[in-house]
Amino acid sequence: MPAARRRTGGAGERREPSERGSGGGALRRPGAARNRAAGGDEAALGRVARPTRRMGARVALRIGSDGGHGRVWLERVVDRGRRRVRLHALLGTAAAGERSTPFWSSCARIGSAAAGGRRRPPRAAAPRAPARPPRPGICRGERGDDCARRRRRPGSRPAPAGAGGFPRRGARPGGSMPLTPAIPRNPVRRLGGVPHLFEVLDCAAPCRKLAQHPLIGAGEAVFCRGDGVTRDGTSLRIGIPDRFISESHARLCREGQRWRAVDSGSTNGTFVNGEPITDRELVDGDVLEMGATHFLFRASAAVEPFSPPHPSLATFSPALAAELVSVPAIARSVLPAIIAGPTGTGKEVLARALHELSGRQGPFLAVNCAAIAPTLLESELFGYRKGAFTGAIEGRPGLMRAAEGGTLLLDEIADLSMAAQAALLRALQEGEVLPVGATEPVRIDVRVLAATHVDLEDAVAVQRFRPDLHARLAGFTFRLPPLHRRREDLGLLIGAILRRHRGAQATFTAHAGRALLRHRWPGNIRELERCVAAALVLAGDGPIELAHLPESIRPPGAPAAAIPGLRPRQLSAEDLRRREQIATLLRASHGNVAAVARSLGKARMQVHRWVKRFDLSLADYR
Repeated sequence: MPAARRRTGGAGERREPSERGSGGGALRRPGAARNRAAGGDEAALGRVARPTRRMGARVALRIGSDGGHGRVWLERVVDRGRRRVRLHALLGTAAAGERSTPFWSSCARIGSAAAGGRRRPPRAAAPRAPARPPRPGICRGERGDDCARRRRRPGSRPAPAGAGGFPRRGARPGGSMPLTPAIPRNPVRRLGGVPHLFEVLDCAAPCRKLAQHPLIGAGEAVFCRGDGVTRDGTSLRIGIPDRFISESHARLCREGQRWRAVDSGSTNGTFVNGEPITDRELVDGDVLEMGATHFLFRASAAVEPFSPPHPSLATFSPALAAELVSVPAIARSVLPAIIAGPTGTGKEVLARALHELSGRQGPFLAVNCAAIAPTLLESELFGYRKGAFTGAIEGRPGLMRAAEGGTLLLDEIADLSMAAQAALLRALQEGEVLPVGATEPVRIDVRVLAATHVDLEDAVAVQRFRPDLHARLAGFTFRLPPLHRRREDLGLLIGAILRRHRGAQATFTAHAGRALLRHRWPGNIRELERCVAAALVLAGDGPIELAHLPESIRPPGAPAAAIPGLRPRQLSAEDLRRREQIATLLRASHGNVAAVARSLGKARMQVHRWVKRFDLSLADYR
């Protein structure tokens, strides 16, 4: 049956015009008998019928003819409002001068058969559903029964968005009637954090490359010996290059939004915050220990790993990564910058990285402003001429001129006196300095960075820092978090310290590793470096033990026998032989208690009692 069907598109789509130029696709009633005019078709051709009473004053009807079948279709919409009315009525034929009668149906067909063509026999009418109550207010100025919803058959697919309905105001009569374009809804995708497990420290290989393991989309994570991560559906298999981890050591299971750590019967056991566990729920900040590797569990962390712009700025910490994400762009600028943070958080390291990323050819110089006397500040920073004062046998360029073409770091700038702060104003604003004893200023090309351990805004509020100097320095501001807020980076920092002090082959015992992770580090990275460097000297060629760490880091109640210099408890000759035997078996089995128990024909608990009695550490043999 040749019928011109109108393709329905989404909101804003352009639809193809109808092949028939006169009507643009008319609505008709199903059934041939209903499409024959009662008479006067020729007279009704081209006339505009009066609007129906039920349809209100908005809808006008046009009576036309096609092949001798007079029909009525919608011509235009007269609507003063902005709301579109979805009216699903099929209108029959009408003689000249007669009003059309709306005909309601559960379906509608579009187009018509050609003149003389065969039509499908009329379909039996389905049982009429009860009328819906009118919804007031949905059609401004219309009656509720004229705004009835379109009924759909059960199981049928809903119409596409924007399909059907009246044309928009101002549509061209007789042509295609595009719908009013809908406003596209493209909400910003907010990437929230996902649970992460960070490799914090490998006591057997502290300098190896550490990784982070996001648990996104996973219902279970199995930890085993190996390397790499594989996924099977919602199950992750994470391989750890640790020879003390079993083939199937432990697994993390998700229960809703929570995670549980379950030991899988491993040889060396699984620990959470230093305590052995078989099944335990994890909370944010828990330290999970498997084999010789310590992990930090974070309930929410960034999905995408941070790519450091400089090797010295590697970090797993989301707090630090948020501060360093703009480093490449800021490094290329010549504006001053403030690096704020507690003492020992690596402010000078960041300043050196900014200088190296800037591409400036001059040197990097750092000066501690707190160590310069206020009376000598101008001569130290700006230089002086020969004979400017008593003892000035020859002139000096000063630190700012010495850093020509490079970067000058003013460390602890908040400790400058008010007079010294005033001397810096012109150098920062105009880029020129006046040496002591000179009459002509000297132009300089220096990038100035300022580091401080105090909040300069608070110092300005209490009149300890000049607001005009703060305005000149605060081009950019970095705020470095303390070390206890970035425990994810502890292993990265320990590895870098060991390599710097030629201790790349050093190892830690389990007790020493737990103490390092438990400490809050009030002195931040500077305290960590002092601690690790001193322990490396005391350990010599052996592993770094708890006794090699400073007393402030060791937990209270540490065994006295583990501290060198104190005399251990006296043992009998039989106990000494037993102790030597246990130590030999542990060394041969790499700390496997089950293997030692089988060799002695004893229970595992008996071996554990001997280990505790003889002050042995299983981690020293693993």
